[in-house]
Amino acid sequence: MLKRHFQILPWVAAATLGSIALGPLASPTSSADVEAWREDLVFLATEIPHIHPNPYHAVPKAKLDFAFRQLEGRLPFLTREGAIVELARVVALMHEGHTQLGISRDPSIGFGRYPLGLYLYSDGLFVRSASENLRRTLGARVLGIGKKSAREAMELVRPIVQHDNEMTIQDVLPDRLVVPEVLFELGVCPSRSSCTYRLGAPDGHDFSVRVEEEPFGSSAPRVLANVDPDRPVPLYLRHRDTDYWFEYLEGDNLLYLQYNAAQDSPEEPFARFCQRVFDFIAANRVEVLVVDLRLNNGGDNTLNGPLIEHIRRTPGLNRRGHLFAIVGRLTFSAGMNCAMDLKKKTAATFVGEPTGSSPNQYGDAIDIVLPHSKVVVRVSTRYWEDGGPFDHREALAPEIQAELSSKDFRANHDPAMEAILARTRRPFAQRHSREPAVQP
Repeated sequence: MLKRHFQILPWVAAATLGSIALGPLASPTSSADVEAWREDLVFLATEIPHIHPNPYHAVPKAKLDFAFRQLEGRLPFLTREGAIVELARVVALMHEGHTQLGISRDPSIGFGRYPLGLYLYSDGLFVRSASENLRRTLGARVLGIGKKSAREAMELVRPIVQHDNEMTIQDVLPDRLVVPEVLFELGVCPSRSSCTYRLGAPDGHDFSVRVEEEPFGSSAPRVLANVDPDRPVPLYLRHRDTDYWFEYLEGDNLLYLQYNAAQDSPEEPFARFCQRVFDFIAANRVEVLVVDLRLNNGGDNTLNGPLIEHIRRTPGLNRRGHLFAIVGRLTFSAGMNCAMDLKKKTAATFVGEPTGSSPNQYGDAIDIVLPHSKVVVRVSTRYWEDGGPFDHREALAPEIQAELSSKDFRANHDPAMEAILARTRRPFAQRHSREPAVQP
């Protein structure tokens, strides 16, 4: 029997654990199901303080315990899906991006999704991608979801989103707004299998579309809303699924390096890639280096070192006006560690939007498998104090703000790179009268 860290409410029905079958639970209407969920909650509440280095850094212990007790008391009235959604609400109180339930992508939960990809731009919530049969929704503003306005739906879903800061919420919240079980259990949509989205098209007319749920694991292709055929796709969208790559913009003497995941590619380990990049820099006229971390949401932070060291050993680039780092809401975990190394150890100018992680962050999360429901909860195990003991910032803010609007995305504009090029482009004679930035 599991040790209880909080009192079980007396009016919750009891049952012997011996009568409970293992595996995913059905809707907890029986006393056996309720007792199984109770045991899962007890197990989680017991394990968190044993695993997490400081689980109450953002929420008092009494408040977190009370949230567990509240959920426990509601179990007889919740479906399995409702219990998971409400557990996500409790976990989100810990104010961490790493401590979380994988609501939309975890097979232990198995929630479906609607075939839309939403994004919170600087000018609102829009459809950024969609299945081929919903192409007409691309680029449309989301005005309402189910029975709620877009704003009301976001406010209902927001409390179940794990987060380090507001930028984590801006990243994760739109994904939750296409999860059928979440929208149904929170009273946004009247059905669990389909929902109506009210949209405002770019040409000004409003329309509604009813979308059907895709089962968990569906890999139907998506079409992106950057539809301007007369402009090239911006650099940051060209190889989003590649861990790291670079391109030389010869006319600007600029090397663009996109670092999307802190992991060794099977084709080329990151350290070898960095050596190749800086061999290229030494052999060519490179006056500006841009390191794009805006899509880097983590991995192994021990791999970041070679990039930082190569930059530090290249004084022609490691100076203001010649080294730029692009960050954003997806700069998270090991990607954030890299951003902080650039901030502390190089002369990089930061461009974009605030990061999705805090300078000091809890991470290195491990899986806790709840014994009866088999739901996986990820819990942080380590504190990374990259900002120092007195750094209480929730995000690393860029020096040059360059937010993305829906119009920018549709027109294939990249405000971050455009802001950098506006500062680095000089008249031809001035640019080429300089000594080479890097001596061979």
